[in-house]
Amino acid sequence: MNKDFRSVADSRLSGVKVNAGLKHRILSDIKQTEEPQVKKKLSLSAAIALALVLVTAAAFALTDGFGLFNLMATYLNPEHAVVQKEAYDLLQKDLAKADFEHVEVTVKEAVYDGRYLRIAHATRDKAATAPFDKKTAEEIVNGGFTFEAANMDEVSWSSMDWAIVNDHNLNPLGGAGVVTGPGNGETIAWIQYDMSEIDPGDTLEVILPIRGRRSIENKELSFTMDVKNLPGVYKVKDLPEKDFGDYSLKITNFQISPIRVYLNYDLIFKPGLPMEKIEEIMSTWAYGEKKTLGSQQGDVTLKTADWGGWGYDNGEHKNTEPILVEGKDYYIDTILDPTKPVVGRVIAEYLTLEHYPDTFVLSNGTDTVEIPNVKAE
Repeated sequence: MNKDFRSVADSRLSGVKVNAGLKHRILSDIKQTEEPQVKKKLSLSAAIALALVLVTAAAFALTDGFGLFNLMATYLNPEHAVVQKEAYDLLQKDLAKADFEHVEVTVKEAVYDGRYLRIAHATRDKAATAPFDKKTAEEIVNGGFTFEAANMDEVSWSSMDWAIVNDHNLNPLGGAGVVTGPGNGETIAWIQYDMSEIDPGDTLEVILPIRGRRSIENKELSFTMDVKNLPGVYKVKDLPEKDFGDYSLKITNFQISPIRVYLNYDLIFKPGLPMEKIEEIMSTWAYGEKKTLGSQQGDVTLKTADWGGWGYDNGEHKNTEPILVEGKDYYIDTILDPTKPVVGRVIAEYLTLEHYPDTFVLSNGTDTVEIPNVKAE
């Protein structure tokens, strides 16, 4: 387990691992007295959701790329903004506006692609007479800016801690960031929420609590999205679990969208396998250099996107426990019952492509799984 991550994560995040190089921000300011709805026991996915990847947004300080898809890019990886044309059919604009004494908040764009609800919202100082300057833009990116007008109205302007969608509380997961906008005294932030544990139906009823409980009671920033038809979005047909001897691999979700490709799978390790061997195998599937998702011919390889994580089942099949290494400041995972299997989980996310192979091949460099590109019924 990465000791830097463990040193800042509380017990709810134990067993969760994230790709090296990602920056983490733990949402530790959710208060029981202010927002009791979100204080509950967290599943693995909800626990992972507490780790935000704060996106470097310097590339936008001097450009006019303020749309949601533009904001999904990073300074080093502008290809993260590349989406397929169907993504613009999913995009919905100008969904809500909340007016306060000092600032105006607007949901500029939102998109749901079958997995994530992504939102871009603008906060504008009503008294401002010019856009923020370059120095302020740099302070915003580096976290050194105080938005006084927003603070006076107690409005969350740089991020949002959670959303309520169809009466479900959702924590953010993956990319997020804030930049200066083109308007006078304006910032634009984007954030995304994992919807994988929710059946959305045909409509999303969204409440964004920009002022805590008051926003929920007054529905200050709420809107409805029609998600009955999602162009370019489909799930790949399920496959049987594949056995590799010491362990088996079961794909739990494989979804194609015009924004991202999402792939979740479980690794079920046989009883009696030592933790050292489990960790070794897990690492090859989670972030190993030879891990790939591509075509049988090898002419197509999907590139990893902005979010990826892995950990051990912390629910029904929990069989690991992190323990603090004596004399150290980090934890290691141990097996609770060697007569039972250990279940590891991998969450992978890839950049979208215009065309996909007829059969995907998922590999850790040694073992492979072939996945026919067939839509689930």
